[in-house]
Amino acid sequence: MLGVAMLAQIGSSFLHQGLPSLGPLFQAEWALSRGELGVVLGAINVGVLLASVAAGQLVDRVGERGPMALAPAGAGVLAVLASLSPTPWLLTLALVAVGGFVALAAPSGGKATLLWFPPRVRGLAMSLRQTAVSIGGVTAALVLPPCAGAFGWRGALLVAGGIGGLGALVALALYREPPHSGPLALREGMGWRAIPYLLHDRSLTATLLLGPLLVAGQWTVLPYLTLFLYERFGWSVSESARYLALAQLGAIIGRVAWGVASDLVWNGRRKPA
Repeated sequence: MLGVAMLAQIGSSFLHQGLPSLGPLFQAEWALSRGELGVVLGAINVGVLLASVAAGQLVDRVGERGPMALAPAGAGVLAVLASLSPTPWLLTLALVAVGGFVALAAPSGGKATLLWFPPRVRGLAMSLRQTAVSIGGVTAALVLPPCAGAFGWRGALLVAGGIGGLGALVALALYREPPHSGPLALREGMGWRAIPYLLHDRSLTATLLLGPLLVAGQWTVLPYLTLFLYERFGWSVSESARYLALAQLGAIIGRVAWGVASDLVWNGRRKPA
């Protein structure tokens, strides 16, 4: 089940994490400024932001399997539609819609991990599931630029759409609910009225404040690393994107290491990690 959740997450994250490797091609297509390119490359994150709370509510109400499959399926279909965009602004809107489906991946895969694994190994299990985000990024950074070289960036988006479709098929075919989880457990959410209650939890509030600092660092590097190497050193898009893959590889190693540390060094206490 962990492998299924990972493959579904890879299908959802492939375009999300790999899109920056195509940044120089978007810029060349429409003579975008760096700021305009940042809007395009950040569009998926806008969709994730807008849809995340509703996505979590949906997972609580209907369970993990449907949303886990819907996330890569929707992202894949909209990646195909994005490939048809005649202007950068329509591309941006299509990518915001992609983000709306990507938002389903984290709560569905995360809740599946919580239900399938006991606390003593949950840090490792969760970190392995989260490596799927960066595995998708590594793979996309290595695959999308050569595809773009052969078929243009529109063809690369079609490939990303196909990867999303495969992730959805895996989730539909192989995921099953854990044996100790019945329909009532899957629908235990309190709805929107739970939000004020949750925000009274100081640990959750601290996480909400810390998270943007970490993500800001990540998304400062990801969108512009390929463009910087492409402009500064005159490397090809494919060669520049290999360094994007290298940055994602560091994220994979770090996720597993910190997950193991939270289980073994801190004995399941997550705050020190």
